[in-house]
Amino acid sequence: DNYLDFCRYSVEEENVYYLESVPMGEGETTYCKLSLGDWGFDSDYIWGFDAWRENCYFGVGVYEKEAENWDVLPKQCYIVTADREGSLQSQLEITDGLLDLEAEGRLQALYVDGSGYIYVYTRDMQNRESLYILDKEGKAITSYVCAVASKDMIFDPVRDDSGRIFFPVKDSTER
Repeated sequence: DNYLDFCRYSVEEENVYYLESVPMGEGETTYCKLSLGDWGFDSDYIWGFDAWRENCYFGVGVYEKEAENWDVLPKQCYIVTADREGSLQSQLEITDGLLDLEAEGRLQALYVDGSGYIYVYTRDMQNRESLYILDKEGKAITSYVCAVASKDMIFDPVRDDSGRIFFPVKDSTER
């Protein structure tokens, strides 16, 4: 019944995160502030968000404190599952699964399907896009790495009623 939006902005070098619930009909927009401290993190970075049914999924990256280059994978990557009020339900480290798939680049987006499969989308320093697929335990399944940075593209996914996710891809042949 509501449109759910993940909001992220910086205030005085601190990241602030909110879930915004906008009613599709009558009613008021509500806001829920998200606190990484409530999830057991210090001042790390939420890089991705997805929602499926009543669960919200957040990709959290733990970067080196001295890191100046956000174009590299974080030291550790987690998927945090929370309810729509931001209360922690579970936490899953996916770093090893991404490393098994030789993931690289900036973490761009996170998608979780109705069966719990995790889709992580990245872009490297040459603007080459990649999609990494992990199972619900964070173990590596497969990856798709675009071959040509300026021609190959992974488009925004489409979710069907069962939660399955489909990623349209255009390759260098324009197909």
